[in-house]
Amino acid sequence: MRLSPTLAALALLAAASTPALAQGFPCLDNLSKQPGRTPPPDHYSSATWLQLPRFPDPSILPLIVGTWYTENQSPQTNQIQRIYSVFDANGLYQYRDQTCGGTGICSQNQGHGSFRAVPRGQQFFTMINFSDLSRQNQCVSDDVSFPNPTTMVGRTGAVSRKQQ
Repeated sequence: MRLSPTLAALALLAAASTPALAQGFPCLDNLSKQPGRTPPPDHYSSATWLQLPRFPDPSILPLIVGTWYTENQSPQTNQIQRIYSVFDANGLYQYRDQTCGGTGICSQNQGHGSFRAVPRGQQFFTMINFSDLSRQNQCVSDDVSFPNPTTMVGRTGAVSRKQQ
């Protein structure tokens, strides 16, 4: 069987563009990215991601599945960020947000990826691996609790409200 030159070039391009992923690092350090280069691996987050079960723990699904709204304000920068996050039962995640400054100028972003979650005492440890317009395979984590079915609270006190 002969591989076409086009397919070979595409395979080579795909392998070259994600060296960290090919080496088993699912999370990348986008803050350390050099211009024109793939972000380096985030070793700590990658190790954590790989230790978590591939699909979210079933006990969190009735709580987290749905669309959540979060609003973050930064008095230091006079900015407000509005985020809609969607958690699916199959472990997929997507978001869209809008960040506005005091001048009224706003920027919008959106991304997608997957999430994992496990119980941790009275809370759940959640980890999201997502990509968007400026980040590739960014991993973020939080300990969240659900004081009621429509409220999710993160470890820093950030509150999200269930929309549907």
